[in-house]
Amino acid sequence: MSKIILLADGKTFLTGSWDNTVKHWDIDSGKEIRTFQGHTGWVNNILLLPDEKGFLTASDDNTVKHWDLETGEEIKSFEGYISGITEILLLPDGKTFLTHCGSNRLERYGNLVDDVKHWDLETGKEIKTFVHNGVTKIHLLPDARTFLTVGNS
Repeated sequence: MSKIILLADGKTFLTGSWDNTVKHWDIDSGKEIRTFQGHTGWVNNILLLPDEKGFLTASDDNTVKHWDLETGEEIKSFEGYISGITEILLLPDGKTFLTHCGSNRLERYGNLVDDVKHWDLETGKEIKTFVHNGVTKIHLLPDARTFLTVGNS
C-alpha cells in the first residue's frame, strides 16, 4: 500500500497500491467496496476532491487519473510526463491542480527531469509547465497564487 485517504463520512477510506489499483474500503466490516483499475504502474498518491464525488490518482505509469467515486468509472486521464508522478496538489479554485514526478531522472544532457505542471481538471489540458530541475516537493503559499518547490538542484 502506498497511500491511504479517509473519507469525510468517517466510515470508508481509499488505498492506493503497488498493484496498480485503488480500493474503496468499509471500516466497520473491513470489506472492499470497489476496486478502481486503469493504471499500469504503481499508484503513488490519491487526492480526494472537495465534493468527495471524485478523486485523482498519480501513478508510475506517467499519468494522473480522475475517478468517479460512486460508479468507479475513470472520468479523465492526464498525460504529459516521461516518468511516474508522485504528488498532486489541488489549488483553492477547485478547478486546477499541480503535479510533479519527483523521479530525479537524468535526461540526455545531465539535467534532472522534475518539472511542475499546472492542469485544468475539467478540460484535462495542461495549462503551464514550470521548469525546476530536481523537484522533490511542492507547497502552496497562503496567498493561494504562489507555490514553492523543494529540489535537489
